[in-house]
Amino acid sequence: MHHELKNKGFRVSHRRLVSIMRKNGIYHKYHRKYVKTTDSNHNLARAEDLVKRQFDSFKVNEAWCGDITYIPTEEGWLYLASVVDLGSRCLVGYKFGPTMDTNLICDALMMAIRDENPAFGTIFHSDQGYQYCSYQFQELLSSVGFRC
Repeated sequence: MHHELKNKGFRVSHRRLVSIMRKNGIYHKYHRKYVKTTDSNHNLARAEDLVKRQFDSFKVNEAWCGDITYIPTEEGWLYLASVVDLGSRCLVGYKFGPTMDTNLICDALMMAIRDENPAFGTIFHSDQGYQYCSYQFQELLSSVGFRC
């Protein structure tokens, strides 16, 4: 918009243009640069890839996938840990929190287990971030009979 106005001979600063647009209920789309959130630079054990990118080859409660995403808010970042069933593509567990820690993903997994009651041997697939490779999370997976 700023470039168009400038090309048509109008002189207005970028800040002034944004202010005028906001007062009139017009908001521009921000282009955020990619932010890497997975910290794979750790010395924790990494699991074998049991899924091998065959995400469509599972039945309900046969394999679950977990991830953490971040949501910008006026108060700062809000983190969301989610657990998706690869067979049904349904969200089976989630947890919001102010920090991206292991407790966040453990709570999301426990919600999914409570609500879905998966069979022994269910696969849990995730990235190799330190939260998913942590001793706490690996112990939880083992205690409920999941394969990592």
